[in-house]
Amino acid sequence: MFSDITEAKQVEAELMAANEKLNLLAHRDGLTELLTRRAFDEALAREFARASRNAMPLSLLIIDVDWFKRFNDHYGHPAGDECLRVVSRCIEAAARRPADAAARYGGEEFGLILPETDAHGAFVIAENLRSKVRDLAIGHAGSEKGIVTVSIGVSTFEAAAAIEIADLLSRADEALYGAKAAGRDRVHGWRPHLSGQRSTGSRRKT
Repeated sequence: MFSDITEAKQVEAELMAANEKLNLLAHRDGLTELLTRRAFDEALAREFARASRNAMPLSLLIIDVDWFKRFNDHYGHPAGDECLRVVSRCIEAAARRPADAAARYGGEEFGLILPETDAHGAFVIAENLRSKVRDLAIGHAGSEKGIVTVSIGVSTFEAAAAIEIADLLSRADEALYGAKAAGRDRVHGWRPHLSGQRSTGSRRKT
């Protein structure tokens, strides 16, 4: 009898462990081990609701590896994958607090959610991240910089601002577009006039 109960508990524990592993795999990008886009969207929705409820700031970084298609074309996909893995470690290191969330947003684009972080704090984190990637000194013959760099767009939800999640995302994207248009390897924060520039410009090239 006791043996049966012990065995049942062991089987239950093994099933729970297996389910946790599957859940983790479903929420982690296979290449970089950062959150997937789906997990990112869920985390952003959760943190946006919390920021709105508690009247706290919430910042979002959208990070893009500059001229990544050229890197892939020149060095090959295995080298491109390794480049993304190394860059993702820098992004992961920037997510220092438990509630911070780093994700592979798509292709060579990444997202970093920074709860309870105002625009100034987010800009400092973004600049530090940009510098860390430069310090990797990964050669990039297809970039005028000569090394792998990133461009970063920053947007922030403040309690007084009546915006939605879609606005936060589009503003980060517009800021990223501005960083790329200004020469890449830089950080741009969202500003109201960016919306007009973004709507008349073409889709940024990586």
